[in-house]
Amino acid sequence: MDATSHTLPGRSEAESRGPSNRKPASLGGSIPNGSRLCAVLCTACPGSVGWGGAVKEEAGGWVYILASRHYGTLYVGSTRDLIRRIYENNEELIPGFTKNYGVKTLVWFEAHESVAAAYGREKLIKRWKRDWKISLIEKNNPHWEDLYPNLIRFGAPL
Repeated sequence: MDATSHTLPGRSEAESRGPSNRKPASLGGSIPNGSRLCAVLCTACPGSVGWGGAVKEEAGGWVYILASRHYGTLYVGSTRDLIRRIYENNEELIPGFTKNYGVKTLVWFEAHESVAAAYGREKLIKRWKRDWKISLIEKNNPHWEDLYPNLIRFGAPL
């Protein structure tokens, strides 16, 4: 690997490249310095908000809601790494519901002390009526703005 790229945090250079048949399921490969993804994921670059920033495991887990558009299709999920998961959705790196239905807009998220707590909250919200989910979104995001750009810019709140 040359000096113009970084390895994904917690992985060796070989693991970052990963086998070619697994590349869509992960962010395998090197990350060009100064790229938007580098600023999100890398801790070596000035101003990065990635794993060395506020979204590191201190928060435990995250529950989030994605939407295809205002009052469109909703997806409720949980993750250990919110920025990475939303990036994967936006870039359509993972096949499934969000890719099939174009569900990419982060409209709501919530931090939890543990991944288990986040998963439990995800399961609870998934059982809610659609109107309840919409109320939850509109409580703090009445215009259904995409929260992902600010998440990248400022990092996820603790």
